[in-house]
Amino acid sequence: MSFTYNFMTKRDVARVRLALGDTVADSGVLPEGKNFSDEEIEAVLNDCDGDINAATYVLLKALSNAWGTYVDITVGPRKEALSDISFHYARRAQEMGQATGLSAKAFSVTLKRVDGYTDDK
Repeated sequence: MSFTYNFMTKRDVARVRLALGDTVADSGVLPEGKNFSDEEIEAVLNDCDGDINAATYVLLKALSNAWGTYVDITVGPRKEALSDISFHYARRAQEMGQATGLSAKAFSVTLKRVDGYTDDK
């Protein structure tokens, strides 16, 4: 899995990384400081037909899910509110989805009724 942040060779990947704040190798936005790989970002971009905003929206939701399993840690007077990280990414995804109209697109579905009286299966 590779990491590049280069606007000359991988412009779309770099634009998504910039929007996510995932711009430094081995100091990424995922838990344990991991980065999204170029291949992951390219796959999401491909699924989103090259739409930078849509790919960023999807990856923000992925970040929220990745951080969602972490709990707050308190040792003496020190507290790390790791659950706030998940909330932060979820809020950013929601704001981006509302600003770009992506949140409405993400949840539209078509229902098809199939019962014992139709020819559909």
